[in-house]
Amino acid sequence: DPEREKDSCAPGDGDSQRRLSSIQRSRSTVRKCIRTFEPEYMLTLTTRANITDYKTSRAQITKFLRLIRYHYPKQQIIGAAERQKRGAWHWHLAIKQRQSANLTRRLWLQCCDNDGNIDLLQLKTDQAAKYIYKYLGKDFHLVPPGQPMYIRSRNIKINEETTRHENLQS
Repeated sequence: DPEREKDSCAPGDGDSQRRLSSIQRSRSTVRKCIRTFEPEYMLTLTTRANITDYKTSRAQITKFLRLIRYHYPKQQIIGAAERQKRGAWHWHLAIKQRQSANLTRRLWLQCCDNDGNIDLLQLKTDQAAKYIYKYLGKDFHLVPPGQPMYIRSRNIKINEETTRHENLQS
C-alpha cells in the first residue's frame, strides 16, 4: 500500500533521515551530470501493463539502456522513475543526442513485451534538469531501500571544472 509506505518515512525516523540524505546526494550528482552533458531532449517511457514492482520496471529500463547503447554508443542519458496514479512505474530520461523516435519506440517495445509507448520532446537543458529533479524526489520513498533512485549512462563524466565553478558561485 503506497500510503503505508509514505508513513514509514516519518520525520525523525533514522531510516527516513538516511533516505533524505540519499535523495540529496542523488540530486547533487544528477545536477552535476546534467550541467556536464547538457541534455536537449526528454524521453518518457511508459507501459500499458500496471507494473507496480520497481525492480521489474528497473530491469526493463536497464535492458532498454543496453539496446540504446548499441544503436547510439555516444548517447548520454540520465533519468528517474515516477509512479503513476494507478501505481505503475514509468521513466523520464534526459538525453543529449537526437535519436529516431521510431527506432526508440521499437527498442522500448522489445523491453516491455510490445506493450508500451514513448514520448520524445526537445527541451532546453534547464527544463530537462527541472523535470528530472522533480521526478527524482517525487516517489523516492517508494523505491526499495538499496535500489538506485536514478539511472545514468556510464559515459557521463562529471566535469570537475564546471562543478568547482558551480560550488564557488553557491
